[in-house]
Amino acid sequence: MPFVRAQIEVRTGVALAAAGETEAGLERLSSAYRTARRLGARPLAAEAAREAAALGDSVVRRLGRGAEAHAEDGGLSRREREVVRLLAVGRTNREIAQELFLSPRTVDMHVRNILRKLDCRSRVEAANKAGELGLVT
Repeated sequence: MPFVRAQIEVRTGVALAAAGETEAGLERLSSAYRTARRLGARPLAAEAAREAAALGDSVVRRLGRGAEAHAEDGGLSRREREVVRLLAVGRTNREIAQELFLSPRTVDMHVRNILRKLDCRSRVEAANKAGELGLVT
């Protein structure tokens, strides 16, 4: 069960770092990141990259350029970042669909993915988290 193992490695890495074992924690986070990338689990890879970056280590040196992008964008795709920017300024799904030339159902799917990837329960919470991640100017 590689996905579950990667989730456990993220938690273990954070716990080790909190206990003062930063290098061991970074090793666990690196392993979790590589496993999540191999599985295509972008949100988990993003979480591992963010946790590694929070420990002050060079994410690019340890995990590569892709990890830096994951740490910065919360694991969102390019289109999801476009949707979250419009969501953050209060646009409805219909308005977002018109602006991006998408169907409202496609926008709804993107919003659901954004909420899941950013671990949010509402559009407002997602907009706030996007602001914290620097996705919204």
